[in-house]
Amino acid sequence: MPDALRIVDELSELDDVVLTSISNGEVLVYDFTSSKWINATVSSAPISINTTAKTDDYTATNEDGVIVCDASSRTITVTLTAAASSEGKDFFIKKIDSSENAVNIDGNGDETIDEADVIIMLTQNECIHVVCDGTTWYII
Repeated sequence: MPDALRIVDELSELDDVVLTSISNGEVLVYDFTSSKWINATVSSAPISINTTAKTDDYTATNEDGVIVCDASSRTITVTLTAAASSEGKDFFIKKIDSSENAVNIDGNGDETIDEADVIIMLTQNECIHVVCDGTTWYII
């Protein structure tokens, strides 16, 4: 029977799970370095997403989370971070103005977003969520 379908009685029966010093408030997380599931403490602090407002061309940083764009004065371009340094990173990008000016979302250099060179947002309150796998940006 394949491992994915095998029923286990104890977590210790799984060879890709490493549990150490188990305590309340911990969760299992996947450690890509060791290719194993490990226990980790969950922070009690609320989740915080960095939000930035832009009215001009902008190159995103890995510290950004939400980028709110006002293109009422002119078309603006948001350039994403390089995919190679952004594995697991995501951005929410939103156009908040009602003008006919576009908010363009551009990959870094020759990189694409879902195989497109540029994603164009023309409608007020249009929002795009992109995520990176370390090689490519995808629209979610």
